[in-house]
Amino acid sequence: MVDNKGKSMYYIIGIAGGLILLIAIGFYQHRRPFLDREIKGPVTISLDWLEITPDKPLKPERDVQEIMLSLEPPFIGDFESNKVRLPDGSLVLPEVQLIDQNGNTFNLRWGGFRGHTNIEFSNFNDLPKDREYRTVRIRSEKPIKCTKIYWTCYNWRDLS
Repeated sequence: MVDNKGKSMYYIIGIAGGLILLIAIGFYQHRRPFLDREIKGPVTISLDWLEITPDKPLKPERDVQEIMLSLEPPFIGDFESNKVRLPDGSLVLPEVQLIDQNGNTFNLRWGGFRGHTNIEFSNFNDLPKDREYRTVRIRSEKPIKCTKIYWTCYNWRDLS
């Protein structure tokens, strides 16, 4: 039988364990601010619209939602022009759209780079968060090879 002193000890240990768990979860989330979900494997983007229908609809989960293209080297992001530099040295900016469950189309704009091989497209907080997005459309005036295409979500505060 456990006396009151023993119960107090278990209570203190439980609270301490819970606090450690909360700190660990907060640390893990801060270290992994991006929720990246792969929606397409290796693909070449061309002048024709590439339509991607993910297995599960895309849902906004944080402050910012973006489509990210992981470029296959030697394709790289050009920081001066905010475009994709092709192997021949020319520059191109793909067109990216999201289509919601009601058929509404949202044009995304260049949103930045994550390193030299990941280019992001966003609607800069104008993308409605109360719906699902069923289709991603992408095209480019010149072919671009991508290793993957992601739906990525993050909170601004987690990037600091």
